[in-house]
Amino acid sequence: MKNNRSLAITWLALLLLAGSLAASAADVPPNPLAKPGWVLDAHDEFNSSALNTNLWCAAYLASRTDPVRSAACYEFRDGALVLFVDGQSKGYFKDGPAVMTVSGLQTGDRTRLHKNTDPVHHEIPTQLNYAPLYGYFEIRAKLPAGAQAAFWTVGIKDAPTHAGEIDIFESFSTKPRRLKYVLHTWGDKTLTYQHQEPELAFDATQEFHLYALEWKEHACDLFIDNRPVMHMAQAPNYPSLFLLTLYGNTRDPARREFVIDYFRAYKKAGQPLTPGAAAFR
Repeated sequence: MKNNRSLAITWLALLLLAGSLAASAADVPPNPLAKPGWVLDAHDEFNSSALNTNLWCAAYLASRTDPVRSAACYEFRDGALVLFVDGQSKGYFKDGPAVMTVSGLQTGDRTRLHKNTDPVHHEIPTQLNYAPLYGYFEIRAKLPAGAQAAFWTVGIKDAPTHAGEIDIFESFSTKPRRLKYVLHTWGDKTLTYQHQEPELAFDATQEFHLYALEWKEHACDLFIDNRPVMHMAQAPNYPSLFLLTLYGNTRDPARREFVIDYFRAYKKAGQPLTPGAAAFR
């Protein structure tokens, strides 16, 4: 009887272990850092306990609101960056019972970086830490439940028309198996608005997956887990900044997290690397 009980306990332990392994196996593993046919331009593996402020600005479109409201809330956990919003997060533009909250990083900023119609709360210095033109850009991430996350680009606005935006993805707070891909023109008349909302075969809030953009001179290709999901036969043709953003709301007191394992950027072999990006390789 004792031997049978021990055997049952052993089988139970094995079943629990198998269940644990099966759960973790749902995460898509990271790609190797070396990418055949490409040269690493910049990356952040988020293995430090401090943010690399040579690469990232720890605020979201800082000229639009006061510094306390635009400041990123983040931490590092298990070799990943965790952006979060919670019941203590201030409204991005104002206080209120149902207003947007934001926590985001971006590879540069300037006054009125985004839309030409953006409000200006105060002028900020131009900071272009990493502003590539074309390449392959990838994150490995787990998306938030109950909030919206985005991995996106915006033109550096050195001219009013250099404002095109590529949403490599936007998530939905209530639809964990759907994403949105968008190309916004924002005054760039060489571009045409495009939009697509693919259904996913997985719950993006439960697992780590790979999300990527190949940005070429006349086209953009969007990828999930190394598979193409959308082709756009157009592209911005000026340097752009990259943003990792989590959007919440003051009506939601729960902690919501956007967990990013890494950010990687590559240039095609033979293409010039982005000026200044040697600091991020």
